[in-house]
Amino acid sequence: GMCVPGSAVYLSKRNGEGKTSHSIELVRGAPSSFALVNPASSIGDTAIDNGVLVGAHPRLGELIAEEVLQHGLLKTALTLKNGFVIGPV
Repeated sequence: GMCVPGSAVYLSKRNGEGKTSHSIELVRGAPSSFALVNPASSIGDTAIDNGVLVGAHPRLGELIAEEVLQHGLLKTALTLKNGFVIGPV
């Protein structure tokens, strides 16, 4: 969906950094499989009906992962072996 002409994109303006004046952050991809299978769902006209958001900028995923780790949101979901523990970031 990222290379389809006419896809909706979410941009951020760069402050003189990089080769372009703007950076693509997110792209609205194809509708989710839930919306395709359940077109008359009670969700209504929401983002899930209009397509999924796809991260187009690698830094976005890095920032999300950093927040998840800093808040310890994976401590109970991840079982580490050999006595390793998840520490502060």
